[in-house]
Amino acid sequence: MTAEAKALRPHHNLTPDNAIEATTWTLRRAVLPAAFDSAVAACPQGAAAFWHTDADPSELGPRIA
Repeated sequence: MTAEAKALRPHHNLTPDNAIEATTWTLRRAVLPAAFDSAVAACPQGAAAFWHTDADPSELGPRIA
């Protein structure tokens, strides 16, 4: 999915390699944990694994060179 996002408008696309993890942390910071976990639990099998990350949030900052 990251490659697909990076392919969109390739000449001015700033999608980082960690786009999925960054999106996960952004959502987790913006939503109450219990509400987020409840919503993910209602999703199809595999959703919990997709929305899980062990990354340190400080590692998810912008990487624009």
